[in-house]
Amino acid sequence: MSDAVATDVTEALRALRDAVVRLDGKLETVRSEMHAEITRLDSKLDARFDRLDTKLETLSERLRTTEHEQAAVSAKLDLLTDRVISRLPSWWQIPAILGSVAGVLAVIYAAIEFLRLHGWWPA
Repeated sequence: MSDAVATDVTEALRALRDAVVRLDGKLETVRSEMHAEITRLDSKLDARFDRLDTKLETLSERLRTTEHEQAAVSAKLDLLTDRVISRLPSWWQIPAILGSVAGVLAVIYAAIEFLRLHGWWPA
């Protein structure tokens, strides 16, 4: 191989090496920018999850409170129903029981519809 060809090949290899070094530097810059963006998005996502978790905890507490209140109302309704039924003549007891059951079912249906309206119950 002649010296001119060897020199050309050497220069081509040096140019290629320089291009690879520049490309590696650019890739490192892109890699660090991507890492910074991923870190920023991860922090933003964590903040959103924290806010969502707080809202869900609040909602869960409100739902628990509502369940306790509903249980208290149901117990009082049962007590009142028992009092009313015990004072009615025997022929009125069955219609009164059916009416009470219908009332409780209507309250449950209204609660479910309320939850569906606000998206807290599956459709």
